[in-house]
Amino acid sequence: MLLKRWLLGTHAGAMRRKHLQAYLDEFAFRHNRRKTNGVARISARLIEGLVATKPLTGRRLVKDTIACRWFAPPPQPELSR
Repeated sequence: MLLKRWLLGTHAGAMRRKHLQAYLDEFAFRHNRRKTNGVARISARLIEGLVATKPLTGRRLVKDTIACRWFAPPPQPELSR
């Protein structure tokens, strides 16, 4: 229920199946850190990570997105010869 409310409230229903795994990862990150008292530590680590990595362009984000593991196509049965 929390996930559903977060998706509808944060993304206003404008979600794409292709990016669902990224949404789920973000929700898990936020949910697991909801009671952290050390906000300064999280901010410092975030800034360190931003400085140490290459910028992520929108084009690269869309190109490098992988499909959600929950919606992987079913395995195809092998045909016997």
